[in-house]
Amino acid sequence: MAPKSYDSPSFYGWEQCTTQTFLNGTNQKGYGGYDGDIKENDLIELIINCEISKIKLINHRSTKRYQIPIDASKSPFPWKLSVNIVNINDCVRINQVKIWRTDEERLHPDCIQQVNTGRGGKLGIWGGISGRGTTEARIFNENMNGSVYCEVLSNELKRSMNKFQDKARLIFQQDLAPWHTSHIVTTKMKQMKLNVLDWPAKSSDLNPIEMAWSILDKKS
Repeated sequence: MAPKSYDSPSFYGWEQCTTQTFLNGTNQKGYGGYDGDIKENDLIELIINCEISKIKLINHRSTKRYQIPIDASKSPFPWKLSVNIVNINDCVRINQVKIWRTDEERLHPDCIQQVNTGRGGKLGIWGGISGRGTTEARIFNENMNGSVYCEVLSNELKRSMNKFQDKARLIFQQDLAPWHTSHIVTTKMKQMKLNVLDWPAKSSDLNPIEMAWSILDKKS
């Protein structure tokens, strides 16, 4: 059985609609008078006070306030706070991660990440996935447009399709980016006799390759 989010020994928090209050992963029902009166659309404010090692919850609808002490000896700095908004089945809807550091740590070299905000280079990548394997990748540094995309279709995609058996059963999927739907591209697809899947607008969450791009973004 998969562990729940509150199984961690360093978990602190309150549960909606019950009196459960967690300190160091231990359930202490009704701690500090908590009554579970949190409803949908409530405005909840969480205050993390590192100086006195306490977490405060304020419900702006009911004006109720609750406070939990943190055992700093078991939760040394830097603190990593994961705020989970869950339903009764412990299914996470929102997960935000923030890190709090002491004033002494703030400018320490180990706590600083260099970010290039200047006029750095730009790099793009095109690729595809399927149940029969991946396509060739196209790496480019120019702006993507209809002409560049036609080159991708004629080269990387065509060579990749030639590796697959029974090409007549292949279905090509792409989103509705402007260069995907331009006249020059649609004409090229007809020439290549591509079987293009109809795709709804604003539905990137349906596209499985977006997961791969997300992983690459996190590693870059």
